[in-house]
Amino acid sequence: MPKPHEALASYMAEDKNFRGIGTALATRLSDRFGRYLRDALSECHSDIIEILGHDVAEATFATFETKSHEAVLIEWLEDRGVIEAVGIRTAVRIARCWGKEGSIAIKNNPYLLTAFLPWPSVDKVGEALGIGSDDQRRAAAAVESALYDLLDRNHTLIKERDIAAGVAKLLNSAATSADPNATRPIDAAVASGGACRLSNGVQPFGAALMEET
Repeated sequence: MPKPHEALASYMAEDKNFRGIGTALATRLSDRFGRYLRDALSECHSDIIEILGHDVAEATFATFETKSHEAVLIEWLEDRGVIEAVGIRTAVRIARCWGKEGSIAIKNNPYLLTAFLPWPSVDKVGEALGIGSDDQRRAAAAVESALYDLLDRNHTLIKERDIAAGVAKLLNSAATSADPNATRPIDAAVASGGACRLSNGVQPFGAALMEET
């Protein structure tokens, strides 16, 4: 397990854009600045120049300026204790999708991670960030996750009762085709734009859009 506040340094060591920084130098930066490493990079702190040398430090400052939104999201996830569940690489992908709005997007709805991570990891993050078990965002994401799993098996249209049963397993709840609550997660997913109804079936939004187009 990484030390507290080490995720940003690990990211710098792994990202090829931070040229000249490997594990050893990244560890020195982490040891020196800890949770204040992002601030030090933003301020072009003189101790960074001392550790890295002038040329590498100059390149590092320039790279950080263009990738600071990735560092912000990594730090935000780490401060909330979920960076291990999300992973640094996934955090970078999220930041590249949403730019500076990445941390805001995940804060507003941690279940957007369904597009990047398997359900157990997403649900763990959602719980850690205070999303209740009966939250509509969780219900909608469970539908999307079930649809994605079936899409991986080349199913682009699934009967509502089959989705309801799959979603019930993800939500650890009971549901039958006769249960009036069984379709509520599907309603939530449709309302949020994550799924579409077609006849008596449900489609992932992406598949529905591609087929219609």
